[in-house]
Amino acid sequence: MVLLTLSSAVFAQGERVDGTFLLRSCGSNVRLQDGDKNVDYQLAAYCSGAVHGVADVLDAFDLVSLPDGSSVGQLTRVVEKYLREHPEKLADRDTNLIAYALKEAFPAKKK
Repeated sequence: MVLLTLSSAVFAQGERVDGTFLLRSCGSNVRLQDGDKNVDYQLAAYCSGAVHGVADVLDAFDLVSLPDGSSVGQLTRVVEKYLREHPEKLADRDTNLIAYALKEAFPAKKK
């Protein structure tokens, strides 16, 4: 529900929910984790919600092998790093980029 509310706020602002927006959002989230209180909390929350949601789906379908005890904050750092390292993909949809980042960092174990 929170993610839907934040998504509505994002669309109301006319933002495109692509990699550029996700990078801004996750950048705010990482800065907040590092103690910077002068960030856009709505952006930071959007990133957390999106990363948490995508990670849960990927994990539920065994598409990734997330480390035991990994936090949303840690996964957010993985996504933010991926986005910085792949600027050519910033036009892609935000949820796809989160999936790419998590699958690259934590590939599914072969059965």
